[in-house]
Amino acid sequence: MKRNHRISLDRRSSNGCIGLCNEHIAEVFARVPVGTQIKLI
Repeated sequence: MKRNHRISLDRRSSNGCIGLCNEHIAEVFARVPVGTQIKLI
């Protein structure tokens, strides 16, 4: 991940997309089966 992308992760920057760093994406992918509905709070 490029440094400038990291800076935007803590700011609202889209209309519903979820910004995660690569290590967090990998953790979610490893724990949650494909197709599982999730609720973000």
